[in-house]
Amino acid sequence: MKLRGSFLFLLLILTLSVYKAAPISICPDFYWYLMDGKYFVENKKLPPNIYTYLPSEKWIAHSLAFEVILYLVYKNFGNIGLYILKIILLTILFSLVIFMIYEKNKMVLNFLIIYFMVFSLLYWGTTVLRPHIFTYISTALTLIAFEKKRYEFLPLILFFFSFFHAGIVASIVISIIFFLYFLFKRKLNETKKIFFFTFLGIFFIIIFNPYHLDYFDYIIKALFKKSKIWESYISEWESIFISAFWAKDYYVRALLLVPIFLIIIFFIISPRKKEAIDTFLLISFFYSSLKHVRNIPLFGLVSASVISPYLNEILKPEITFEKIDNKILKILFLLINIFIILKIINEKEKVIIDKNFFPVEAVEFIKNYKKEGNILCPSDRGGYIQYILFPNFKISVDGRLSVPDTTLLEHFKFWNLEIDPMNYIKKYPTEFILTENKFLLTKVLKLKKEITLIYSDKNFTVFELKR
Repeated sequence: MKLRGSFLFLLLILTLSVYKAAPISICPDFYWYLMDGKYFVENKKLPPNIYTYLPSEKWIAHSLAFEVILYLVYKNFGNIGLYILKIILLTILFSLVIFMIYEKNKMVLNFLIIYFMVFSLLYWGTTVLRPHIFTYISTALTLIAFEKKRYEFLPLILFFFSFFHAGIVASIVISIIFFLYFLFKRKLNETKKIFFFTFLGIFFIIIFNPYHLDYFDYIIKALFKKSKIWESYISEWESIFISAFWAKDYYVRALLLVPIFLIIIFFIISPRKKEAIDTFLLISFFYSSLKHVRNIPLFGLVSASVISPYLNEILKPEITFEKIDNKILKILFLLINIFIILKIINEKEKVIIDKNFFPVEAVEFIKNYKKEGNILCPSDRGGYIQYILFPNFKISVDGRLSVPDTTLLEHFKFWNLEIDPMNYIKKYPTEFILTENKFLLTKVLKLKKEITLIYSDKNFTVFELKR
């Protein structure tokens, strides 16, 4: 790709994008990622599900490579290591996005419009350091491979990224869409190549991934069975049509919804003849983003690959990258990068740990109060609790949600007061209940004679069961 005079412009866009998304908000899953990574490094074995006292299922650590890297970086380099790791991954991701858009769009205004929309959708998925970023990278590489008709790269993409996140299924879905498209068009040569190389990638995963067929069994269950529970109780699996999404801050909703619908509108009103494959891709990922907000970044990536030619037929500005004044760009690039470097140096919190979200003081109290026990807790706090208290204490559920469906459903219903809380508590060997003060459940438990309140702060309360 000959960037010529546009190189500094695109590099400036990349720098600003990485800087904006670089700070890390520690997510609820961060600490069990560390636990899995630590277990594998120290024991050279696949991490088992040893942290819950509830009935458990075999745990498929589908993002194990990410977890190992995360643990080693955090152990050896601390928070600054996490920050650098995220910068590297963001640089790769946003470079691929810029490449996809620039390949089809040499108009500066159109490029900026598309990139801003795509970045808004991706940004929502990159505020935390999670293995999902590898899914975004693998999806971008898959789209580029199909755009360039380099199908021989599919096995490598599928196999390599299967160790980092089960979201590799997005690449398989894209392959299926292209396969059906070429089959419908009766382009048998293309159809055969896509089928062969996609199957080869799946075959490599089955043979060489340590979970073999269980890897795909986990994905199938997650998509078609467990997701029915998850989408009712877990925010990232929620639909934009339910009240929980509309309870978010208005600017968060705007940054997600406005770009999505603008992309669809640009595609619909463009006079350019609609390509069937573009329609299939946009409709498929548009639907998935509406059904589960966690798929919004994937819709952004598909849009980066598809929408450029359609916008060019609507907006036809004359300013191209070649007409940009390089002297002005050099000065602008220098000044902005100096500003960013100074900002990074002066930033005190490159990794943000929300102490109102994580029960830091409550966990410390339990640690000093008793030597061991089982702790019933919300799933999004389980990872932190086990990171501090394991092996002396076990938790009910963490972000892995690796318990049978009936048990998991019971657990969610307990926290939402959809079942009798005392019946649930008596069913399992629980010593402590760690709950948020804002839960209605907390007020209900305070009235129960069988339970003693032993700790409370502004955010969390700890109960002990009388024996």
